Amino acid sequence: LQQSARNQKAMEKFDISSDQSRKRPQNEKQDEPGPKRAKSKSDVKKNVKIKDMNKFKVEYALLTANPTEQSAVRKLIGVENYADEDKGMYTCEEDSILKGKVKLRSIDSSLSISTLVDAFQVKKKNLIHVRCADIGSGGPGGSLMTTIQILAWAKKYEWPLKMIFCVGCCGCPEKCKVDLGSVILSCEIKDYNRGQMIQDRHTNVENQPIHYHQNNEWFARLQEKKNTGESNEAITVKKASTTYSGDFVIKSAKKASQMAAGNDSKPVMVEMEGKGIAEALEVAKKLQILPETNNFIVVKGVSDRCTSSDKNQDAPCRFFTETLKNVSPEKRQHMATIQSATLVLRAI
Repeated sequence: LQQSARNQKAMEKFDISSDQSRKRPQNEKQDEPGPKRAKSKSDVKKNVKIKDMNKFKVEYALLTANPTEQSAVRKLIGVENYADEDKGMYTCEEDSILKGKVKLRSIDSSLSISTLVDAFQVKKKNLIHVRCADIGSGGPGGSLMTTIQILAWAKKYEWPLKMIFCVGCCGCPEKCKVDLGSVILSCEIKDYNRGQMIQDRHTNVENQPIHYHQNNEWFARLQEKKNTGESNEAITVKKASTTYSGDFVIKSAKKASQMAAGNDSKPVMVEMEGKGIAEALEVAKKLQILPETNNFIVVKGVSDRCTSSDKNQDAPCRFFTETLKNVSPEKRQHMATIQSATLVLRAI
């Protein structure tokens, strides 16, 4: 046995496997490959990489504008993490409807779409979160051109795109008596930038807005999902009589009061991206160069009162069933966006 062991060690010093003259005896069995091991749960990556957008058939798109809105949605779905314990922390895994149903899908960096888009699934439905490069509707990075880009992708990749949701934060005049943090569903959009400049004692803009109508079929579904059955997850939801949308940031108590006048005590929403989406869809329909759809809706949470004092004011803000005190303007935008996006994902 000792001699055999010594012989074995001596043979190991030479690479006899490279000797091509060595032939396998006929009676020597070859090693047969064993059965393939089934992938365990630990082997399956949660964040599956998309290398071909033709195979990821997008049904719904979420659009956000400013960096606070974009970060809030990314934290909600798990693309980004919260840095520390803070007001307004909430993720899909904490929501009784969404828990375990949201899965991220990373986009291969070789695809140009990856710099603008987060891909994910909600209960096997494919979604994208599209981040505008700029606030407002105009300009190369505004909501108009971003929506045209979404429609171009839908045509190129043959997506069955059903709906575009504009989520984030908005203003609501004090006169409407709607709590900060409440989510408002838009019905009719008015472009408040259109009109004429008139001068009497003071220079004023007399508005002559264009009206855009949205998809009303989703109102009932969104209203249904404001409650989950859990007492601490309820979202305050209001339906707007009118949504004023344009490229100007409204920071005038007088202007805000004028917007709220004559609306039968129903809330009005003041925001900047809705009209760009509406215009993009109108252009696509008239020119017949992109998929025809008017399926969009603006769903935003109230973060300010459209006054100049909003910037420096730490005000109470409703966050689900809680009312948090002394919340900064940026944090109010975050909390408003979290609630509007949560409502949309629940409905989807």
